[in-house]
Amino acid sequence: MRKIFATLLLAVLTTGCLANENAVHTPSEASTADGVSLHLVQSPEGNYELKWPTRDVFEKIGHPFQSGDKLRALFPDQFQRNSPEITYAFHTEPSEDQGLYFQHFPTDKQIRTTLIEVDAQLNPHNTLSPNVHTLSADPRGNKDIVHKFPFRVDAVMPEKTDALYILLTELVEKDGSVSDSIVQIYYIPGKVIHAEISTDKTVYTPGDELQLMITNLGPTNLTHNGKRYDLEKKNKDGWELLNERKPGTSMTLEGYSPITVGDYTQNIKLPDDLKPGTYRIVKSVGADLADYGTELSVTFEVK
Repeated sequence: MRKIFATLLLAVLTTGCLANENAVHTPSEASTADGVSLHLVQSPEGNYELKWPTRDVFEKIGHPFQSGDKLRALFPDQFQRNSPEITYAFHTEPSEDQGLYFQHFPTDKQIRTTLIEVDAQLNPHNTLSPNVHTLSADPRGNKDIVHKFPFRVDAVMPEKTDALYILLTELVEKDGSVSDSIVQIYYIPGKVIHAEISTDKTVYTPGDELQLMITNLGPTNLTHNGKRYDLEKKNKDGWELLNERKPGTSMTLEGYSPITVGDYTQNIKLPDDLKPGTYRIVKSVGADLADYGTELSVTFEVK
């Protein structure tokens, strides 16, 4: 039972995955309330990745760098105890509880969490008060602690989308000094989709195999419905759908695929009876953990 629970806890702390496309979408409403567009932070590789050197995260919030070794020694045995050099942003939802799991409570000490809203450069919002919570005793009580499930010291994510937060967890000594700290970063997705969709060629013949590539540029994790796609042909009235959806198939979870920043490749065999003309493949994608989606398409010729 403990192994099963530990597995579930590890899953909770794992970021989701997403999909991508060839038409790059940057909705104007995909910015924070103060006008800072988180998706404008672009890596040298062209991806909008939410990751920072851990030392920089401490520096941004004006906190001295600490390894986190003392706090990690209190983790459940199945959890990693190494101090990461890079801190990645976990994707989460508004009102979601987030934080660290502990198996042991430190003797004669407190555990304190501080949730700080930051902008795209991790600068704290000076006009907003941090959310501070202090735990002074083991919440599970004192009876048979060793055999009880781990507990979590957490914070509730605010009701805001396309927002970035730093969660600082500190080990506080009896004299009030801080002897160890761990930083985590959480991103609440908004209506932000940066993705590209492309094909391996621009011209095909009937019966060819088409290779479809979806590239998610981030920062939002995307989801798409697996191998499901629409094949459409251009005519004088617009686009004609060739592979009609069967009732009940368009919104099922069969083939559901999440993809993080990176690539997704799908091989599609074109029908043998396609006539010469202009065609397109359409894929529906959504922002993971957010109520937003769009359709991405790429055109090609059949001769």
